[in-house]
Amino acid sequence: MRQAAAASAAEPEWARTDADPSDGTEEGTARNPLRQAAADAEQGNTDELSAPKRPLNRNVKITLCYQPSLNVCTSLATASPLAAYVLLRTGSNARVGYAVGAMGVANLCAAFPAAWLADRWSRTAVIRTAVIIGAFGFCSLVASVVLGDHIHANKQFLCICASTAIVGCFVGSQSSAVEAIFGDSIPSGSRSRLYVRKQSLRVLGTAAGPLLAVVVFATVGDHWREGELEIVIACGACLFFCPALLALALSEKQTLGELSRPLLADDGDATERRQQELRIAATVCVSDVVSMLGSGMTVKFFPLFFWREVGLSPIKVQVIYVAAPTGIACCAFVAQKLSKRIGRVWVTVCTKVCACILLAVMTRVDDGPLIIVLYLLRTWLANCCSGLTRSILNDYVRKDERARWNAAESINRFGWSGSAVLGGHLVDLYGYRFTFLITAGLQLCSAAILSSLARVVERESSSTYARVESRGDGETKEEPAPGDEEGRRAKPD
Repeated sequence: MRQAAAASAAEPEWARTDADPSDGTEEGTARNPLRQAAADAEQGNTDELSAPKRPLNRNVKITLCYQPSLNVCTSLATASPLAAYVLLRTGSNARVGYAVGAMGVANLCAAFPAAWLADRWSRTAVIRTAVIIGAFGFCSLVASVVLGDHIHANKQFLCICASTAIVGCFVGSQSSAVEAIFGDSIPSGSRSRLYVRKQSLRVLGTAAGPLLAVVVFATVGDHWREGELEIVIACGACLFFCPALLALALSEKQTLGELSRPLLADDGDATERRQQELRIAATVCVSDVVSMLGSGMTVKFFPLFFWREVGLSPIKVQVIYVAAPTGIACCAFVAQKLSKRIGRVWVTVCTKVCACILLAVMTRVDDGPLIIVLYLLRTWLANCCSGLTRSILNDYVRKDERARWNAAESINRFGWSGSAVLGGHLVDLYGYRFTFLITAGLQLCSAAILSSLARVVERESSSTYARVESRGDGETKEEPAPGDEEGRRAKPD
């Protein structure tokens, strides 16, 4: 009897399975999350092995609404309608690249200073400042487009470039701070589910933009004309007030404490642990930057390719851009479930390789319907795992560095615009298909880089979550860093 009692006392808090009247546990209740997960699996409830259901944090709920609403706005105001409008006004693919590239370069220039301020100063203050910049940028974009008939095309092009640069500053400034607050509001070891949900909602917001564009084109005319495109761009800019209000509602006071610390926080020597953190974060970011460079060369030119070479009308192109994000959202959930079995890294690498093969095949096909099918399959596979890579990054970086690393990762979504300048020149010189091949090659390199983490990044499981839960539960809890009490991140000296 005494030996059993001693063994129970020596057992870690999270591993105990016997009832304990001190915490209200009834007799017969299994307290070990590992055994509880196994029991759930026997009942067929295997889809959530990594963490028990818990109420969503307020910041998580707001971010899950913010991302799709922002993408509705940007997909209307700065995506294919703007690219087609610039091409009609200037007659140059290279100038389309410059207009898009201005946004990407501004994003890159703003992202890292804003991330440093978010980590060292205040994330909510950075977000509020970014919202003001964004409101000015979208207003100036509408003015540049609507007043185009009254100024020369070259002057209007410069105004559009300036406006997209301001919008790029907004995107770069807000993204890292929003992502850091989101990451700090989710327990480590259980992020992939919520990151995939966020990614799916974000891409569905991207689909909502083209869906609204279909309604506008069906109302004013299904033609590639400046007047129709101006209306679509203006509608997108006017919707900016929705994500702006949501961004202002985010709060650092609602973030978690010990539960959101990195997975390596309790393992091994401090120096070795730090090297492992840096290796994982740097590899994920480098892989995404290489992929971004490839995507940026072509992503804005796909709708022009469908228009010029496949001969599709505006409504048909917008329907494609409704189907593409919808498929990404569905594939993202499948990828997340598959990652529970074979790991997040291998799922991401396999989908990237398949996407590269499909893009290369697409360059050799002339049949219009087959091109569309290949494009959709390639797009679904190439983009369905961004939530998984983001969850890896936030699982392994320190809380007080998340904004900085998320700044580098955020370039994967918007910063690719900078390489659109090179893509525009390549399209003018060699055509769309040659540029698509270069994109496939760069994304294949990205997959090779990420594969080096296959043996390093652990697969999410119930044991991972149990280790995280133990930090705030008893003997295994670490003392928080100075200034990190009550869930706040450590302040600088």
